[in-house]
Order: sequence, then structure tokens, then C-alpha cells
Amino acid sequence: MPRYCTDGAIGMKVLSDPSDADLDIVFVHGLTGNREKTWMHENGTLWPRDLLAKDLSKARIMTFGYDIDIFSFTSITFSHRLYDHSQSLAYAIVSQRIDCSSRPILFIAHSLGGLVCQQALILSNTIDGLWAISSSAIGIIFMGTPHYGSSLASYREKLAKGMNIVHTANRDMVGALHPGPSNVQRVGNEFLSMLARGDLSLKVCCFYEMKKTNDLVGKIVEEYSAVLREYDSRGIYADHCNMTKFSGYSDGSYGLVRSVITGWLHESRGGDEESKIDVSASVSGNPAWLGSWTPGDFCLNGRYYTHGEQNFSFD
Repeated sequence: MPRYCTDGAIGMKVLSDPSDADLDIVFVHGLTGNREKTWMHENGTLWPRDLLAKDLSKARIMTFGYDIDIFSFTSITFSHRLYDHSQSLAYAIVSQRIDCSSRPILFIAHSLGGLVCQQALILSNTIDGLWAISSSAIGIIFMGTPHYGSSLASYREKLAKGMNIVHTANRDMVGALHPGPSNVQRVGNEFLSMLARGDLSLKVCCFYEMKKTNDLVGKIVEEYSAVLREYDSRGIYADHCNMTKFSGYSDGSYGLVRSVITGWLHESRGGDEESKIDVSASVSGNPAWLGSWTPGDFCLNGRYYTHGEQNFSFD
């Protein structure tokens, strides 16, 4: 049976750790994902390491992996449930931050990984020893996360069809992703309530897929399910699995995600010139960035879109 995250890819892996780091960025993959392959383009570009770490020279980049052997004929064990993955993520973060527990954290999560992050933040607000996570979190980027369940009958079945997998998936885990009242709704509602109450003070941006996986499956997570209506949402012109894979600096989708991150950092640091993150070296070293880009070209009804490879300038 297929296994999309082996023991060698479980837990936290540090991709970049500068000695003067002042920010932690944690990547969390989703179903059928892997802590590296989820973020790796077919040309070999692992953008958290090869692009973002160079653009944000003072950010420590980490990626979290968890066991998602979901296509099994056997019943699932408790360790595969959302709560346990979220708890594992929270404690993995704490173990990496013993000497820097107050350092700001930013999360980037794909698909089910967004729910894992939500639950981890909920846990960190209630469990002794984890509080520093929620108090230090400054932002979370959701990429194709099914906040409201899938638009079709079964998120699991769409993933299986999209990847030509015929095994029965882990019903206890992915069954929660059906539309209507579910674990997804409960976790999502509690997460939003924490934001509304001020228990969490972080920026939120939701990216959604703009391409079908194929004509049979359609989109794995429809736009209405992938966005949180109270927060910024943007489209990426790719299907569910490829929306997290960027080819290089000239990839417009990378430019869009990067602009969200640098915008948040600029705002969180007061918006003054001295507090801006230093990206001049990477920009000047990659002329493809220096094209012309007009926000209106990709803005429609308050949402922002990227299509294929475009050139960006962030002056």
C-alpha cells in the first residue's frame, strides 16, 4: 500500500538556521504529503530552502512531517488522529525553541496541515508549556485547507481519484472533512473564536486552487471551502497538489506568497524603513524579479490572483 510519509520524514526538520535568526517559519504538509516533497517543484526547487530562506535571511525555516498512512484497509489507531498530529507539532516546535521561546512564529500549511496548525494553536493556548507558541504566533498562511469540508461528497475519495489510488482511506481522519457539522467545523469555529476574542493575535491569509486536478475530480478543495470569509484570500493558478510547488524566483505564485509574508513582517515591525526585512540582495541577484507588476492586473472583486510565471517588483 502507498505510504506518503515514511519514518525518515516524521518530525521537525530545519532547512535553514541563521545564527542571527529573528523569526521562525514552520511548514506543515497535508494528506498524501511529505515534509519536503510537498514543497518541491519537479525541477528540484525546494522553495522554503532555496528561495524563501535566501529572501528572508534572518528566518529559521523548518518543516514538520507526520505519518499519514491514510490508504490502509486496517482500522486507524489513535496516533493518526488530528489531535495527536497537532500535539506532536506543538511539542516539536517547543523542542526547537528552548533558547528562543519568544521568537515570532509564522505558519505555512497545505491542505489538512492547516487543520493541524489550527488545533496546535488551540492546544498551545490551553496546555502548560505550550503557551509560548500561541503568544508568539504572528501569522498563518493556509494553502488549500478545507475549512468547511469539501464541495463534493468525500475529500478522501477525491484525493484518491486524483492520485489514482484505489485503497480505502483512513475514514476516521478524513471522514471529518465532509461538509456540514464535523471535527473540521468544531476546530475551525474554536480557532476563529480565539481570533475574535483576542486569544490569538495573528494575520491570516487563505490561498485556494484555481485549476482542477482533472476533469473527473475537479478541484479537491473549492474556493468557498478554502477561504475564511473574514480574512484575506487569494487564488493560485494550480491544482491542489501543485499549488505548493514553485519553480523559482520568477514564479508568480511564489511572488504572491512572498509578498504576503514580507507585508506582514513590515507591518509587525512598525512599517519604518529600518524595520523592513532585508531582501535587497536576493532581489538584485535575481533579475527576473525586476519586471513590471501592477496589483490591478491580478485583483478582482477584492481577491488577488496569480497566473503562471509573472515578474514582480516589491518596491
